[in-house]
Amino acid sequence: MSLRIRVREIPSSHDLEYSGSLNAEETSRLREEDRKPETDFSFSSTLRRDRETVFFRGQISGSVQLSCALCLEPVSWTVQESFALILLPEHLQQRLAPEVTLRAEEMDTDYYTDDELDLSVLLEEQVLLNLPIKPLCQENCQGLCSGCGINLNRDACACPSPDYSESPFAVLLNKTPS
Repeated sequence: MSLRIRVREIPSSHDLEYSGSLNAEETSRLREEDRKPETDFSFSSTLRRDRETVFFRGQISGSVQLSCALCLEPVSWTVQESFALILLPEHLQQRLAPEVTLRAEEMDTDYYTDDELDLSVLLEEQVLLNLPIKPLCQENCQGLCSGCGINLNRDACACPSPDYSESPFAVLLNKTPS
């Protein structure tokens, strides 16, 4: 299924309903980030045009396999997200200086080139935006031992306790909070 659509074919009088699935193989940015789609991503959306401005609203769902940030075990993450984007032609994009702060309404704005939208890129971006920054396999994940690398969630570590006596902060170990 082609997820490319011409802007001039989007009606301005009513919503164009567009649904389908984003194939896992079409998610190159996800795979670059070492995230593995477990399923295709299903989506339903509507598009409406007002002159050159396109309003793209919808929902996307699927699942991705991530790595736990502490112990590196696989974590399955379900994406179930609604989105609303305003798409403008690239020639309307203002060149922003690095110190400019974006307003809330500008955060959901994207730009298109020529007369074509690639919905797969926009949908994959919505998946990426809804993944956790620091995925955990469980809330109280113990992580890996910094000495031997053993997964502390499964096994006890046999490494000796670290000797902090030479550290300039060793005095803080013996202090009780007041």
